[in-house]
Order: sequence, then structure tokens, then C-alpha cells
Amino acid sequence: MSTTCKVTISLDVGERQALELCCVLTPDNVDFPEGLTVEMQAAGKTAIMNVYSNRSLAQVTGTVDEILSHTQMALDVAEYGSMAR
Repeated sequence: MSTTCKVTISLDVGERQALELCCVLTPDNVDFPEGLTVEMQAAGKTAIMNVYSNRSLAQVTGTVDEILSHTQMALDVAEYGSMAR
């Protein structure tokens, strides 16, 4: 029996930040193992990231953890850049 999983990450960060997150993180979404897909989009002030998988839940958890880690790093860099101005 195959299990399909969808995890949605929805971050209300502001319109500019939502667009920036999608632009910065989308290039990482290549060369995933078969059965694992990540989609990102900006919807107004919200960055939406969907992880689809028919693989193990451990792999989904690892992917979500990596996405959140990269997201936090991108937000920290953007905040630091705005403070330096």
C-alpha cells in the first residue's frame, strides 16, 4: 500500500518577502528523488510551499525541515540587509 502525503507551509511574511522567498528558494527545487515534489508560490503577503511525497514520512520531515531552515536563513539575510541600509 502506498501512502501519499502533502504538507503545506504557509508563511505570512509580507508581499515583498513572499516574492523574495519564492525567488530565492525555487532554484533549490531540482533533482528530487522520484516521488518527492516541492512547489512554491507567493499569494499576496503569503509564501506557500507544498511538499508532495509518496515516499517515507521521514523523508518528508527532512525535506520540510530543510525548507524551513533555508527559509529562516533567507529571512535573516533580508532583515540584516535592511538593517545595514
